[in-house]
Amino acid sequence: MTADLLEEKIRTLQRKVAGLRGVGVERGPADDEAEPEELSELGTALEELWVSAEELRQQSEELAAALQDAAAERQRYQDLFESVPEAFLVTDLKGVIREANAAAETLLLRPRSFIVDKALALFVPLADRPAFRTAVNSLARMADAETREIRLKGRGSTPLPVLARVAPLRQADGQLAGLRWLLRDVTAQKQSDNVRRRSEANFRTIVERSVDVMAVADSELCVRYASPSLERRLGFPPDEYLGRPLLDLAHPKETAAVTEVLTSVLREIGSERRFEQRLRQRDGGFLSVHTVATSLRSESGEVVVLVACRDAREMKRDEQLRAERLKAESLGVLAAGIAHDFNNLLEVILGRVDLAKSRLPGDSPARASLDQAEVAVRRAADLAGKMLTYSGKRPFDLRRLDLSAVLREDRPLCEAGVPANVRVAWELGTSLPPVMADPGAIRQALRHLILNAAEAIGDLPGTVRLTTRLGELTGGPEDQGRRHLPAGPLPPGPYVLCEVRDDGPGMDEETRSRAFDPFFSTKFTGRGLGLPAVLGIVRGHRGGLAIETAPGEGTTILLALPLAARAPVVASPRRKHSHGATVLVVDDDELVRDLLGDFLTEAGLTVVMAKSGAEAVDLYRARPDEFGLVLLDLTMPGMGGEETLRRLRAIHPGVRVVLCSGYSREEATRGFEELNLAGFVRRVTGRMRLDLALLRLYPGLSRRKARDVIEKGQVSVEGRTVREPGQPVAQSVALDWDPNRKALPRARLSLAVLFEDEHLVVVDKPAGLLSVPTHEDSPHDDTALARVREYVRHLRPRRPYVGRVHRLDRDTSGALVFALSPAARSGLIGLFREHRIERRYQALVDGVPPADEGLVDRPLRDAYLSGRRAVARPGEPGRPALTRWRVVERLPGAALLEVEIATGRQHQIRVHLAHLRLPVLGDAVYGPPPSHRPPVRVRRQMLHAGALGFVHPITGEAVRVESPRPADFREALLALRRLPEAGTTPRAARPARTRRRPLR
Repeated sequence: MTADLLEEKIRTLQRKVAGLRGVGVERGPADDEAEPEELSELGTALEELWVSAEELRQQSEELAAALQDAAAERQRYQDLFESVPEAFLVTDLKGVIREANAAAETLLLRPRSFIVDKALALFVPLADRPAFRTAVNSLARMADAETREIRLKGRGSTPLPVLARVAPLRQADGQLAGLRWLLRDVTAQKQSDNVRRRSEANFRTIVERSVDVMAVADSELCVRYASPSLERRLGFPPDEYLGRPLLDLAHPKETAAVTEVLTSVLREIGSERRFEQRLRQRDGGFLSVHTVATSLRSESGEVVVLVACRDAREMKRDEQLRAERLKAESLGVLAAGIAHDFNNLLEVILGRVDLAKSRLPGDSPARASLDQAEVAVRRAADLAGKMLTYSGKRPFDLRRLDLSAVLREDRPLCEAGVPANVRVAWELGTSLPPVMADPGAIRQALRHLILNAAEAIGDLPGTVRLTTRLGELTGGPEDQGRRHLPAGPLPPGPYVLCEVRDDGPGMDEETRSRAFDPFFSTKFTGRGLGLPAVLGIVRGHRGGLAIETAPGEGTTILLALPLAARAPVVASPRRKHSHGATVLVVDDDELVRDLLGDFLTEAGLTVVMAKSGAEAVDLYRARPDEFGLVLLDLTMPGMGGEETLRRLRAIHPGVRVVLCSGYSREEATRGFEELNLAGFVRRVTGRMRLDLALLRLYPGLSRRKARDVIEKGQVSVEGRTVREPGQPVAQSVALDWDPNRKALPRARLSLAVLFEDEHLVVVDKPAGLLSVPTHEDSPHDDTALARVREYVRHLRPRRPYVGRVHRLDRDTSGALVFALSPAARSGLIGLFREHRIERRYQALVDGVPPADEGLVDRPLRDAYLSGRRAVARPGEPGRPALTRWRVVERLPGAALLEVEIATGRQHQIRVHLAHLRLPVLGDAVYGPPPSHRPPVRVRRQMLHAGALGFVHPITGEAVRVESPRPADFREALLALRRLPEAGTTPRAARPARTRRRPLR
């Protein structure tokens, strides 16, 4: 009943009482006295009831207002709860979540409906849960808020560091009812702290390793910090000088001047002053230094002065070395320019001589004159080649090699020219990390140094000591000392060091300063190109060279080569090629341009020539579809080679450009990495037979011996093994003869062809033969690729291209496809990548499957453990792999399966079948342990690539080939069938006959 209704009823009763008082009813004497009293009491009761009703109304209004305030307060709390940027949770005393805001959903990566009513420990990593539960129990008894760092994780995420502010939630009576959790992800803060700590550590390391004396002084010029170099340079421990006046280190005669300078620096924050002074040393001497003083504000807000003092003698030496390096660089640029222009002229002369000789009859008397001219030009080219070596732009064949191993192999040749009175002591380090170097160039440099050191000793008995070791260069005085660095200083870090030391007379300062100048020599018969060539080789390897010498103390030359680093292999993007038959030759030198045009015309090609980059761009813009290739000179006035290439790319992104230069590939193509060159051609200065070029480099060889070592594969041309003694090579080509290299057998021609056309070939690979070389340094191993290349080289000598597409394991036999053109290879790789290849294998497995067919859809781990691959566990990263299998024939303890793979992961079939506990029979890696006795013994894994089908990438026709089971596979199958209780269902598949034609 509401207050209004109660009030209405009271008023009704009051009106009735009033009516009773005034009604005209006859009463007796007694009634006249009694009725008014009762009515009076009733009226009084109604009045009191009326007052109570008013009080009830007032209380109801107050209660409604209180409820409205409570609802508003609740809404404000809810709005605040939801708007807090950090995750906010309310839990009971057991840690069960009762409320969660939107930020908690973001932090825990779960919807609120999942979070509420779950224990907070559910989101704590398993390893942290015992400690977390202990902490929750302790928090349930806390009196004030606490801050703790915990780790939380959401759905499948990495645990996050979280700063938790936990406060008690109390009831009205003060009893603890729950806990409030304010959670803030501090991952970014920790990363920032780590970066700051690393930065501070790096700065501290730089300061502590610095050769300069560094100190921080306050406004009173008292030392607050001193670097460790204070002790190394002046002899005073840094701790000993803390709190002492900085001016105690100054020379007494310079104290006033230094005080004035430092005081002026302190007056203006950020100001800097440089001045010369002398610092007192512990032994009583004074060190002349160049000082830089800078004022700054410390973390506490105090103005301090930072003082850095550098040894003035070292500064003068650095300036001298800088001047020497500039001189060497200038001479290098001059030598490179002269060699480049000189080679252009020699190239034209020798090219014209070659053309003239090719057009003369064999008995022409003019041939003798041309031969003499060729000899003279080659001698000039040899001189130009040495100048190019000095400039550091000689072509180098860089590869990973062990420096000690190279020198150990070259030891007999290095000692061949050393006089009998000189002993060469070899101290070659073992287990040195590899360096990226050209073995021929390194051998040449060390021979120069050894012979130069032996000649310096003269007629007296002496020793040349050659040492290799791993060393750390820091760039400090301990690395420099009395050494001079004509190749320039190297950045700090580890290097492989090679030291050549002699006990000869040494050099004076004038001789040392010119030792690496071209054409400077102190020997009567010298030409002054030995040490400059060594310097050029070191520059070309991005290494360093230092010399330490003094009269009467011998000479030490130190070579430093940077360690080899594995560069990631970057796949060149696929691009469309032009198909024109015309070559655009771009060269500013008319003689070279005409010579290239004549050679290309002799080869049957159509040639258009441009004398500048701008003219080439205009020609190509006018008819882009006509040119199939652009032969582009690197160095041209005006628009250079790089700018020309960029403009050609803007016209047609697929333009094929071959860069032409007399510099090395590494030097010439620097800056062209993103421009996808179609190739690089190094200009040559004449050609000669390979065996004659080898005799020219190694005069001690006979002509027969030179041919023999070439045919054995012990000679490399520009890093590539060549086995034809009569092959023409450039007279300045980089040759390398390794007498200790194992003789390479010629590839055997014993593969059967399953399919072949002008674009691709499918061969039947036998078990035991590698598909491709296992290492880039062993391209001439007997492999299926080598055999096909040999076959194609004899079949199509003008374009013997063979490209690998896929591979089979060494002990897997069957169909293997190779591309015979880049376009076919690109198409086939695309088919394999898109899984549009039919690949069916036959496998004999150890065990009998319970079903007739099945599907294995389990990813494979990326990593190999102990040379094995495995199926990835749930949640573990892996590469998708799909294998279908079908029983062809059941056998005693074994089965013949037909296996089809939709993906092509390495070892996929073997790993998937082993996962099913049906390992391939004879699989030594994924098979059962040696204690297991197989149903029959075999010598290799019984896995055979029986069928290969695809759409031809060029013609679009369907190609499908089948490879018959090899003999060992058939013998193993027959042996299994002869065992007792051989199964007969289902019937064994019999592949169709395929005509097998050997490669000839």
